[in-house]
Amino acid sequence: MGALAWILTVLFGGLTGWIAEKLMHRDLGVIGTVVLGVVGAVLLNAILRGLGIVEPQMWLVQSISAIIGAALLIAGWRFYRARHV
Repeated sequence: MGALAWILTVLFGGLTGWIAEKLMHRDLGVIGTVVLGVVGAVLLNAILRGLGIVEPQMWLVQSISAIIGAALLIAGWRFYRARHV
């Protein structure tokens, strides 16, 4: 991946993480938001591509699934923290 791809990944991850944060009413900080957005986007899009639901050209669907993936990670983290605190 080139430098521009990394920059776009971080920017898009930050945006999707921020949207998911607002939907789930959480504040994770800048680093947490970017990591959450990137990981959520990668995981859910990989799962949906593996199932044949999302094609690489479907940028709008990938964007929505990135937000959903980040929101699912927040929900999973909440569940984990509630069980182990």
